Amino acid sequence: MVGRLSQRLGRRTGLTAGFLTGGFGAIGVVLAALINSIPLMLVYGVGTATNLQARYAGTDLALPTQRAKTISMAMVFTTFGTVADPNLVELTGKLAISLSAPALTDPFILASIAYILAGVILLVFLKPGPFIVAKAIAEVQSEGTNSSKSNEEGTSIHKKGIMIGASVMVLTQIVMIAIMIMTPVHMQHHGHDLSK
Repeated sequence: MVGRLSQRLGRRTGLTAGFLTGGFGAIGVVLAALINSIPLMLVYGVGTATNLQARYAGTDLALPTQRAKTISMAMVFTTFGTVADPNLVELTGKLAISLSAPALTDPFILASIAYILAGVILLVFLKPGPFIVAKAIAEVQSEGTNSSKSNEEGTSIHKKGIMIGASVMVLTQIVMIAIMIMTPVHMQHHGHDLSK
């Protein structure tokens, strides 16, 4: 849904909507833990999906020869958050307990703040949207050529590859999330500290 919204109205609208939805979804996860409600947990996935898609937004205006490097840089910088997060478990766990919430809701409290803040920042500062600019540049470049027919043929040839690639990404994401969800539970059941 975030991808389709971004295609129609640009990254600013798509990513803002996704992050804000994810932020409220993270609040829903905390509420779900407080009142034992599974349906409240489902909206959070929108924020995660938007976070993953935001990495690719950086390639919209990259030169074709620089796209791989640009996406690699985005992936490397997201590693800092991945490494920092476990080190914040004890601190944010205390915050969760002070709010009378279960200690393990702490990442979702942090995520709700981060997602909503990201959505507001994108809404205010991402003007013009990079995807819209990239589309305008592509239209200007293809104006003088008769490449629309070959572009249509190219997309029809690669539909099978796109479906396979998307399926592999979805499957690996499901496996990764399943492992990430069960790891803290498994560690606690065996007496390990989550902050180490």
